[in-house]
Amino acid sequence: MSTKENPAGADIPPVRLLLAEYRHYLIVALILACIAIALYVNIIYGIETVYTHFFYLPIILAAVWYYRKAVFLAFFLALLHIYLGVQATGSIVPSTLIRATMFVMVAAVIGTLSGTRERLFERVRRSEEELRSIFDGVSDAIFIHNIDGSIIDVNARMLQMYGVSEEEARHLSIVRDYSSPGNPLNELDTIWGEVISGNDRIFEWISRRPHDGSTFPVEVYLRKIRLRGRDVILATVRDISIRKQAEGERNRLAKNLRLLLESTDEGIYGVDTRGVGTFINKSAAEMLGYKAEELIGQETHKIVHSKYPDGSPFPPEACPVIKSIQTGEGIRVSNEVFWRRDGTWFPVEYSSNPIREDDRITGAVVIFYDITARKITEKDLQEAKARAELYIDLLGHDINNLNQQGIGYLEVAMDTIELDEGSSNILQRALDAMKNSSALIQNVRKIQQIEAEKHPHETIDLGEILSKVAAEFAEVPGREVHIRYQPVTACCVNASVLIREAFWNLVSNAIKHSVGPVTITIQISKTGENGKPFYRVDIEDSGPGIPDELKKKLFSRKVRGTSRTSGTGLGLFLVKTLVDDAGGRVWVEDRVPGDYTRGSRFVVMLPEHGA
Repeated sequence: MSTKENPAGADIPPVRLLLAEYRHYLIVALILACIAIALYVNIIYGIETVYTHFFYLPIILAAVWYYRKAVFLAFFLALLHIYLGVQATGSIVPSTLIRATMFVMVAAVIGTLSGTRERLFERVRRSEEELRSIFDGVSDAIFIHNIDGSIIDVNARMLQMYGVSEEEARHLSIVRDYSSPGNPLNELDTIWGEVISGNDRIFEWISRRPHDGSTFPVEVYLRKIRLRGRDVILATVRDISIRKQAEGERNRLAKNLRLLLESTDEGIYGVDTRGVGTFINKSAAEMLGYKAEELIGQETHKIVHSKYPDGSPFPPEACPVIKSIQTGEGIRVSNEVFWRRDGTWFPVEYSSNPIREDDRITGAVVIFYDITARKITEKDLQEAKARAELYIDLLGHDINNLNQQGIGYLEVAMDTIELDEGSSNILQRALDAMKNSSALIQNVRKIQQIEAEKHPHETIDLGEILSKVAAEFAEVPGREVHIRYQPVTACCVNASVLIREAFWNLVSNAIKHSVGPVTITIQISKTGENGKPFYRVDIEDSGPGIPDELKKKLFSRKVRGTSRTSGTGLGLFLVKTLVDDAGGRVWVEDRVPGDYTRGSRFVVMLPEHGA
């Protein structure tokens, strides 16, 4: 296969080289010699039978070297033979014609056979070149060696991988030069013997570069082949340095992942498509009361998730973890329990997400939390909420009834008893305090109802609500109030029926926090915001206005106005709560930009119904 065993010209005799280079001169010399002998013998001695046989020598050599081109030389020599025969005998005799014909036939037959042989040799040479090209072109190093380790041939990749020349490659030792001393070198003879017996072998090895002594990991595949009639070993050597680096990186990442899994408080475990545990972290094992090895390889559902809290069976087909594997969708559950090894259960919140490899689901990973403390807290909060609702009901019903009785008595006293101005003012303040107390209770109950979602959204006509609010404040005893409102219809929004309280509070505050005559203007218009239709309600007043430092926090709970009649701060908080509940927003600005002392403008934006 290789020219390395016989480099060009190394073992070819000098005579053959000379013949190859000067063969055309040799044929010309033979032709001239044969002609000279024939002329001498035939013409001088008159003998033409024997010496014309010399003509076969240049004919045969020409046929061997030049193939069927030798026929032209045969024709020439045949004609010369006939001419010499005529000169010697005076006529053309049959034997002369037969020999002339034999010249041509011999040239044709030998030339054809030589050409066929040369074409066969050329095919063999091309096959050898193609095989050598394949041999040298593979990405793995290839050794061909005897059972004693002596190297017969190597490919180009081997020379590159080991950094040696062609001559060095065949004379260095596999054991001493190409192998690291750390390998089990004493086992090579046994391995080679097994391969010669017909058993292929594959194993990892540490190779060595002879010149610098550097080493690198390889994978070696050995098999027996037949070469030149004897059994030899074909060794394919693959450099696996990159693979080993990748394996090391993968092992490092796996170690880091394991450390990460073990350092978290969450329980984490994995299952395959059959629900069999494939891994579990320390936290999960401790929460369940098992050792990790007791759960790996077991059906996890059967061990920790097979029963409801009352002990009734929890079938696998109903298990969300199994369903997530079947559907390929992640799930999150917070109302189930896991069972410990000691037979007790604890409430868990867990998520299960499928594991995919090459678009194929191979299992699921489950992350769970023990939510016992959360459940206790939730129970405590529910109980506290129930108590708070009880207190609010008491406040809203019993105390409010007492307030109404007090209000009634005060109003009767003011209407029936003759009082001086000072006493009348005292009773009026007491009456206002009782009314404010009732209003506070009503606001608290409304906020509670909104947060408890006791008033579902419905279609509300803003124009109708604003008309009723304007009518309610058209006459305020003891105050000069002017309400400017142009009624509109079919301005529908989706909100709670309590949305009326928002506008009532805004108009009421404008009156309550002003002194003397006050003008309140209510306008409604259709506008847009972020590509959606909204209704905008502007409520302007000519009161004392609101300072800039108070505007930003006006709608927060417990923020009160600065007027002498400042209230509890829940009124505007209720406004914002109602507007937010309807998906809108509310803000306050100066009626006259830059001069807050000339009144305020409250703006309410509510999305149009169906927007």
